[in-house]
Amino acid sequence: MITKDIFAVLMIVSIVGGLLGLLIAILMTVSFWKIFEKAGFSGALALIIAFIPLANIIMLLWFAFTEWPIEQELQLYRAGTQPNSSHPSYTPTPPYPPQH
Repeated sequence: MITKDIFAVLMIVSIVGGLLGLLIAILMTVSFWKIFEKAGFSGALALIIAFIPLANIIMLLWFAFTEWPIEQELQLYRAGTQPNSSHPSYTPTPPYPPQH
């Protein structure tokens, strides 16, 4: 009797743990997708982090030490030239207050 009870408890713990792990993996993938998009990279890089072991460490190092596309656009904007944006929703913000 005791072995059946222990087996049932272990089965429930395994199922709950697996579902919790899956939920955390989905949450992290969506979060990384948003972070990569906001930095100007493809959001699909989040899938590499989710499915390839040790890729998260490599991607973190690459992400930390590479120049982001959004930084390149900012440098061009500060230099007074129009950046060649591949992001369709990019619109430069006008100076504030409006200068007439």
